[in-house]
Amino acid sequence: MKHSNYFICLLAFIIVYMLPYLLNGNDSILEIHDNLDSGFAHLKLIKEMGATTDGSMILPLLGGLPREAIPFSSIYDPNSLFCYILPGAYGLLVNIFLIKLIAAFGMFIFLRNYILKVDGFAIIVALIFSHIPFYPNLGISSAGIPMLLYALLNLRYKKKKCISLLLVMLYAFYSSLALSGLFVCFFIFIWIIALYYEEKKINCYVTISFILLCAIYLFSNWTMIFSFFSEADFKSHRIEMVNTRSFKDIIDHVINIVLFSQYHAGSFWAFMILFPFLLTIYKYRNNKSLIRYLAFYVIVISCILIGALTNFLPFGIFSSFQFERFYFLYPAVCFILLAKTVSVLRIKTNRSVIAIVLMLSAIGVTAENKNYLQNVMKIVGMKINTPSFRCFYDEVLFGQIANDINISQNYSVKVVSIGMFPSIAEYNGFWCLDAYTNSYPLQYKHQFREVISKELEKDKSLKSYFDDWGSRCYILSSEAKEFQYGKLENISIDKLDLNMFALKNLGCQYIFSSLEIKNYKELGLKFINSYTTPNSFWDIKVYKLQ
Repeated sequence: MKHSNYFICLLAFIIVYMLPYLLNGNDSILEIHDNLDSGFAHLKLIKEMGATTDGSMILPLLGGLPREAIPFSSIYDPNSLFCYILPGAYGLLVNIFLIKLIAAFGMFIFLRNYILKVDGFAIIVALIFSHIPFYPNLGISSAGIPMLLYALLNLRYKKKKCISLLLVMLYAFYSSLALSGLFVCFFIFIWIIALYYEEKKINCYVTISFILLCAIYLFSNWTMIFSFFSEADFKSHRIEMVNTRSFKDIIDHVINIVLFSQYHAGSFWAFMILFPFLLTIYKYRNNKSLIRYLAFYVIVISCILIGALTNFLPFGIFSSFQFERFYFLYPAVCFILLAKTVSVLRIKTNRSVIAIVLMLSAIGVTAENKNYLQNVMKIVGMKINTPSFRCFYDEVLFGQIANDINISQNYSVKVVSIGMFPSIAEYNGFWCLDAYTNSYPLQYKHQFREVISKELEKDKSLKSYFDDWGSRCYILSSEAKEFQYGKLENISIDKLDLNMFALKNLGCQYIFSSLEIKNYKELGLKFINSYTTPNSFWDIKVYKLQ
């Protein structure tokens, strides 16, 4: 079969994969954590404030948040760009499609040219790899690693130089500097040094690709980088971050990554791939090629472990930045091991063994692709407890609330939320004094802490959660520790202890709560109304500060 036919085959499979999302549209089940609960609502806020290209704007979020404090929001980032120009969930759906496509094509061309030179097996491994639940708002940080490897190896051997440099540029624009870029650049730099000692000269094309990668990262992230130097008065809450993980916690964390990968990079049952690989090494232990692949795997795991252990170093940056993010390379590394396993087995054994190995890896990926499975279940009419994109933000319900409290313009009314993610109110045009963001003024954290100080004293875990981390600047309750309570959950808050004077000083006008606050009169609140619809996931109680 010609290569073009294989590409058509891959495209067809990805389109079929996307059908549940396309059929559900805005009713798709999408990742909430680190997606709908934060970044996606921030992008809508940036778009509506006209700040897509203005990095100096102060946004109506928290006490006024500098635009450049919000990461992954550059107009040069395709991931953000699609969310800016497409309505509703469709920006995220386009991202999912492109991420899957690049993952499949990148893995196929890499395997076909450098590891597994059998088209049928390369396609199967590539499709299984693309089925990993990569985060839709992180671009190809993890999914694009095989494509980048293909480009770098081409440049190493001086093949297809123009297209390879374009692929390097694509990776730089469509991935995150903070999540994967720094760690990819680290490995490329080490590789350049190794090539110099091997060839006794600088490999020009690999070096050019490294410089190009760094230059594009600097260009596409210039507002964030510039803020570190220009905003001398901006002290981030991250300054106070403290490592609360013990040595045992870190070891358990790394073991979990080894067995299941890391959810931002894409979760899957990695042990389903590692077990056949280790059995293959044991059976064919004289195969030096297998040993080299094992050595590379150990190096990556060692980097993850060492990066995690840096949390114990007595310097602020090691507490506020995750140096174990080498795990963004982990899914690609595992599937390279899978391809190598298949490559050896196809020569040494029969195809039924290979079929079992591939089936195990497919099961291991599908089991962790929960959102996709829920979308399929939704299509066939099965009941899903997770809110869809439409139900999560529920614009109809919040339109009723906005109408009742007479909002004159978007982001003119300041609110906080309880029992629901503040991003929901933010998405619907309210100025949220609470939010989940990676960096905000330390002074505001201290002001907000006054509001919830009594609740923090009731629960040590909540106190550590806010004081030692604090990126979720939320109204925390010792009686309701979750951030999402639907209307079917029979839970209420008997006694909420808030410093109402401190909350009024922040300018708060309303509290939106998915739970009944039974002592609202003691807090000096006025109950406005309870809002829900037959199809709504929420039952929102609105309280006004008096």
